[in-house]
Amino acid sequence: MKNDNEILKVITSRFPNHKDFINELFEESESFRTLCEDYYDCKMVLDKSIQINNKTNDMSKEYQILLTEIEDELLEKLSF
Repeated sequence: MKNDNEILKVITSRFPNHKDFINELFEESESFRTLCEDYYDCKMVLDKSIQINNKTNDMSKEYQILLTEIEDELLEKLSF
C-alpha cells in the first residue's frame, strides 16, 4: 500500500529541483496530490511490467506515454 511519503519520494526524485515546492503543493492542493498519486501508480505499473518482462511491450509503451503526459502536467503546476 502506498503512502504519502512513498509518493513524495518518487515525485521529488523525478523533480529534485522542486522538492520544497512539491511538498508545499502536495499539502495544499488536492488536485496536485491526485496528480502525484496518478504519477506514482503509473510509474509502479510501468516499472513492474518492465521488470517482469525484462523488456518493454505494448502495455509498457502505453504506460510510458501516460507517464510522460502526467510529468508534463506536473511540470506545468511546478512552473508557477
